[in-house]
Amino acid sequence: IFANLLCDGKMFIVVSDYLDKEYNNWSINLGDYIQVLSIENLYRYMGIEEDEIVRISMTEIKNYDGEKIILPFNLIIDSHYFFDEDGLAISKKIIPIFLGITFNNFNFSKKTLQYLKTYEPIGCRDEKTMRELQTHGIKSYLNGCMTLTLGHKNEKRVIHKKRKVFFIDAPESLKEHVPDNLKENAIFLENE
Repeated sequence: IFANLLCDGKMFIVVSDYLDKEYNNWSINLGDYIQVLSIENLYRYMGIEEDEIVRISMTEIKNYDGEKIILPFNLIIDSHYFFDEDGLAISKKIIPIFLGITFNNFNFSKKTLQYLKTYEPIGCRDEKTMRELQTHGIKSYLNGCMTLTLGHKNEKRVIHKKRKVFFIDAPESLKEHVPDNLKENAIFLENE
């Protein structure tokens, strides 16, 4: 049985409830929901119907007790949803498929390393995670983020001059291909 996350059933979650006074915009994190949509897109590509997909919330990852499910992970694995005091803790009823994960903390417990070893090869979103897992003898590969599989509409996009465009972990070679109207307001950052 295939599964996907619900992100606790909320459609939009405000992670940083601050008002950007300069531009009068709210900061909203839609990242988890876009990750969920990328897995939905994968299932559609595989011909799996929506009514065949079990939906579980992030809060159920450790204690899920339903039928055995296959759950693709395409997330940053760093919150309390994934860990207990001994390390990575995912229900035994969940068969994880690590498609594009990243870790912000590489202080892996023995329990975490053994768990990842059980489900290798591990698809990583970034080279740093891949190299760190390989250092620990875990087979891993660089897959990037599954959101890269989402299509785009061929429509003109309106670029607001006051808005910032963030390029996170973008290769240096990408800069020469960024249109000038985006470069004016672009901020290039690295996720370390």
